[in-house]
Amino acid sequence: MKRSQLVTETAPKFSILNNVKPLSAYKKSADSWHIENILAPQTLTLVHAPSGGMKSLFCLSLSIAIAGGESFLKQNTEPCGVLYLDGEMSENSIAKRSELLGGNNLTVEQLAYMDASSILDFDFSLSNDEQREAYLLELISCPYGVIVIDNIRTLCHIINENDSREFTTFNNWIKKLRSAGKTVIVVHHSNKQNSNGDAPTYAGSSNIITVFDNVWSIAKDANTDNIIEITSSKDRDNTSSYICGRQYAFNDGQFQVIDEEFNDEQYHIAIAERNSKVLQAVRAFPKDFKEMIKKLRSLYVEVPKGVDSWVKFYDEFESAFDCENKSKFDNWRKSIHNPVSEVDLIAEQVKRELVEPIAIELPLDAPF
Repeated sequence: MKRSQLVTETAPKFSILNNVKPLSAYKKSADSWHIENILAPQTLTLVHAPSGGMKSLFCLSLSIAIAGGESFLKQNTEPCGVLYLDGEMSENSIAKRSELLGGNNLTVEQLAYMDASSILDFDFSLSNDEQREAYLLELISCPYGVIVIDNIRTLCHIINENDSREFTTFNNWIKKLRSAGKTVIVVHHSNKQNSNGDAPTYAGSSNIITVFDNVWSIAKDANTDNIIEITSSKDRDNTSSYICGRQYAFNDGQFQVIDEEFNDEQYHIAIAERNSKVLQAVRAFPKDFKEMIKKLRSLYVEVPKGVDSWVKFYDEFESAFDCENKSKFDNWRKSIHNPVSEVDLIAEQVKRELVEPIAIELPLDAPF
């Protein structure tokens, strides 16, 4: 075979030089949002959290808000059809969540839900090359602008998450969806949250986040089941700055922003109960909190019992610190993680003189 023949037969059909253009040909997208200040169109977002970390609940709540055009985390939404691919939950769990989040009034044109667990005669997999390419054509032409893939482990059948090659074809696949005008949200698992309260990191190879525009980490509060914090490890176009670095409380079927203006009584009670658990279980506190502990003890004597006392307790707790010491307390609280089972950790800190034991006799029925 002549060399010229070999070159002709092996040359790719795609031509690089036939697909170039000047930088001026690239146009910025209009200032539009699926969710204002949170989720922009035609982006790839990875949302990860440990098992039981409310990542699926959060993404379904977000999806229902977009589909119905309802505000989400105090931000306006632009109604858009959502396709939700679920690889894990049972029919009973889906029904309960839909009822809780208010999704039962949506039509299939607004939110289409596919649960792979109910498919008995076919092994749905985004790792299968033939299936994946067929789904690509189907999804590009579908009327849904937002596609949620929940989650990588159940829908992609990854064998070794630490092998960077495992994610290459999947990443290329979602890039094509983005290029076709779709917004893709991918749900993934995190490594376990450490005892310092740091945000959990996504599981597996760093190659997984290569193509994503946004990477959000959800961390559940160590002592309160309904409070989460979202942090960002990647924000390519500064489109998710609003959502990250904040805490959210899940109450009455919706996620609510916790900020200085937040005045939800249930949240106040939850925070008061959380901090009371810390103060009940631990008898050694960092030196910075000595005066605060005394204030709280005096407060309990002054306020009436019941719900009002919890709210008063919360208000006083918040006002007892300046911002710096409040941050120190929260970091310390996160570091002990579960004070009931980790009193030994605090004792060890005392031995190393990192904290000073404070002897305070608390009434048995005190809320703290």
